[in-house]
Amino acid sequence: MHVFKYLTLAFFVLATFHSYSQSTTFTGPGTQWNNPANWTNGVPSPFDNVVISSGATVLITTNVNMVSSTSFQNYGTVLNSANFSSSGTVQNYNSFQNNSFGTLNMSGFSVVLNFGSISNSGAMSINGVLQNNDSFQNSSNSNAVVNISGELLNNGDLINNGYMGNNFGGEITNNGNGELTNYGEFTNDGVIDNLGTMVNQNSFDNSGTISNLEPGIIENQNTFNNNGFIDNDGTIDNDGVLDNLDTIYQCGVWVGNLPLTNDYITSICFPGCMDSSACNFDTNATYDDGSCTYIAAGECDCDGNTLDAMDFNNNGICDNLEILGCTYASATNYNSQATMDDGSCLYLECDITIDNQQIYDDAYSAGIASVDITVDNQDAFDAGVSSVVCPGYCIGDLNLDNTINSADLLQFISVYGTDCE
Repeated sequence: MHVFKYLTLAFFVLATFHSYSQSTTFTGPGTQWNNPANWTNGVPSPFDNVVISSGATVLITTNVNMVSSTSFQNYGTVLNSANFSSSGTVQNYNSFQNNSFGTLNMSGFSVVLNFGSISNSGAMSINGVLQNNDSFQNSSNSNAVVNISGELLNNGDLINNGYMGNNFGGEITNNGNGELTNYGEFTNDGVIDNLGTMVNQNSFDNSGTISNLEPGIIENQNTFNNNGFIDNDGTIDNDGVLDNLDTIYQCGVWVGNLPLTNDYITSICFPGCMDSSACNFDTNATYDDGSCTYIAAGECDCDGNTLDAMDFNNNGICDNLEILGCTYASATNYNSQATMDDGSCLYLECDITIDNQQIYDDAYSAGIASVDITVDNQDAFDAGVSSVVCPGYCIGDLNLDNTINSADLLQFISVYGTDCE
């Protein structure tokens, strides 16, 4: 859901603003950003859309600022040694490198979609949304710092060799295909939701909240300090030292060394099926243990009843799966989706008045099925009714389909005991 939301957001931004901005494409033959000869429409202003052509290499040595109405699409190689700030949409399809003296500042309005490689050796601030679908690496350079105050969605490889901090208000979602590996220093003061794999090879300090959701895996190979809250519904494999100074709810699988200082808590864990559509749905379950069972093919309910026992009208559809409604096309409330008639059909009616009472009486006596409506019965005529069925012609045919069957019985039962007005 996260992925879909932000992809949709990014393309919406592009579609909304693209027509308001001039576009310029970097084609070379040089490499300098601020050389007009390298661009199809001149060096971009903060209000221009930017495209870096495939095969092109761009050196950014002067500050670049992009406003929220712009897009930046990179199909080549970008080397940044200045201050690159964006409030717009950045799409990277090849290589974007922030060098040791470079600064990447993504504002709260920015959306970064990475389908290639992003490597950081300088300072990087993520205040908007960064979605990594391939490779994002923070180097071991002493200047390499990544601060997250917005949202980072990881569907690829996220590797930290320097310092990475998820600040208060920041949110990291490591999805099922994502792998987050820390070889440096990682601090969390925000929220981390893990459905993929998180591996700590050096130092990890948590003062925020980590939710390890099934089938997520957290592997600690070195030092992990918890001063916040960890909720484990997946797997924690601790081969290092995990010092728990606060709270760990352990409802999943724990492998390896137990936590130091404070043990984990299991008293709040109630495994069970949390899918309300399942046969064994458990309202008391606090985490899903994968035990859900469902109605088997060819059966009508969770008790194993089959069509022979659960198909009242013999139409090949289990009674609990029937869609009730009016199944007669001539009715005013005909329901084309209904599979079983519930006697609710309504038909266009008009009263025969004294103006043509004699015609009606004669038709009834003669056993004629219907009477034509003329201007003598002006209300019905104006309504476009051509004829009215005479009651009593086919006794028991309550839905007037010229057949007496179970549908008529159902219609009778539906009104049995009610008073006629």
